[in-house]
Amino acid sequence: MCTQCWDLPKLETIQNTGRDWILPLLKKLDDVTGLMVLMILWRIWHCHNEITHEKVPPPFEVSKRFLCSYVEFLLMFKQCPQADAVKGKGVVNLQPGARRDDQRVGAKEKQKWTPPAVGRVKLNTDGSFIQSTGEACAGMILRIHLGEVLFVACRSLQSCSSALEAELSACEEGIKVALNWSMEPITLEMDCSVALAMIQDKKMDSSRLVHQVLSIQECLEERDIQIMKIDRSQNEASHILANFGRSSNRTQFWIGNCPNVVQNCVSLKCKTVMF
Repeated sequence: MCTQCWDLPKLETIQNTGRDWILPLLKKLDDVTGLMVLMILWRIWHCHNEITHEKVPPPFEVSKRFLCSYVEFLLMFKQCPQADAVKGKGVVNLQPGARRDDQRVGAKEKQKWTPPAVGRVKLNTDGSFIQSTGEACAGMILRIHLGEVLFVACRSLQSCSSALEAELSACEEGIKVALNWSMEPITLEMDCSVALAMIQDKKMDSSRLVHQVLSIQECLEERDIQIMKIDRSQNEASHILANFGRSSNRTQFWIGNCPNVVQNCVSLKCKTVMF
């Protein structure tokens, strides 16, 4: 099926050894090729279930694109742990054993969250989205110049169609809540360059997300709000919140403190700056 894209074992090399035929085969394969084989079998099982339940199975090309994209996604996060499929480009190596580690020479040093200047508050937002299930959530946290938390929130997103929509939803929700919970100027940080470019573009956006973008732009006019792109490692608190809310299907708001899932992150990832 995916031999056009992947270097898979030839059918004549696969021996029928009974019900456990897959185990001897996997022992002969490297990790990447084994992953490809298992993913193909998983997709076949999915299509079989669709037919069994009298549903129309996905077309061949749809399954092909899905598998190629999904495997590249998995390998990217294994080889490039700090990369993001939507927020930045990651180069995937399909060779066995390929891995990029933070300890390697030339690896990008993790950056820490920096408190806002005195008289400002800092809002960090992030979105979490799973393509295969449609599950999505927004995470947001507002802090003052000492690093103290004003509020922490996560909101489960219904009918979200993409990671970009989740990012914009987190940004929109975060700004609206921050405007109500603080009177100070706001520094908004996010790690999605695509969402940031859409917000800063003064031209009328023609995508289906135009209403979200316009809503954010209107909020930016209500007060002195600086918006900037930061590294993923600097946005760890809101990233954890978004994943926490998505995995638990939770919408929750904390005032003046934060849940255990981000307490260590908030206390340890803060870089103290003297003003």
